[in-house]
Amino acid sequence: MNANTESAPTAEEYSQAMNLIGSNLFSSLVQSMEKLQPHFRNQKMVSNALSSFLVNVIYKQSSGNTEKIQQMLDEILNLVKIQLDSIP
Repeated sequence: MNANTESAPTAEEYSQAMNLIGSNLFSSLVQSMEKLQPHFRNQKMVSNALSSFLVNVIYKQSSGNTEKIQQMLDEILNLVKIQLDSIP
């Protein structure tokens, strides 16, 4: 099948894909943190690493367009809030 004839993914397929990506990113972060000296293994480093990662992704996806940057940041923040609120 080519991209024009494939059906859109189901909600379950989309969720599985996002979980796979999220798990892989988390594993990579954990492995990277373990390679650091102990005094760098803290919440501040995790926050800085995640923010740097997000800045790079947002910038690459937006081609430097300020409006697209803000839209993507707003979308990410909204999704994070929704996902945190759904944790039992």
